[in-house]
This record gives sequence, structure tokens and C-alpha cells, in this order.
Amino acid sequence: MTEAESRGVFFYPFTGASEPRSEGLVIAPPLTSTDTDIDFMVTALVDAVTTLAESH
Repeated sequence: MTEAESRGVFFYPFTGASEPRSEGLVIAPPLTSTDTDIDFMVTALVDAVTTLAESH
């Protein structure tokens, strides 16, 4: 999460309120984002994962 946040993409963990309980991540920017916003988010996530993979 830190690597993604340093690139401007933020995760919000959540646990569902109903049964069965579910867990997940909400990713910002929201779904109302433009194609440019989505491209930015995807690039940031790929860079974050690549950085983590290379450091281990």
C-alpha cells in the first residue's frame, strides 16, 4: 500500500457488513474517473508491484 500511495493511488480496506463477511480493497480514484485517470492508476499499481518484486 505504501508503494502505491507514494504514486498517488490509495487503498481503503473494508469488511462487509452482511453475512457472509467479505473483505476487500476500495481503490481511489473512483469509478467516475476518466480514461487518463485509470491509465494513471494502472501505471502506478504496476510500478508499485514491480518495485516490491525487485526488492525481494
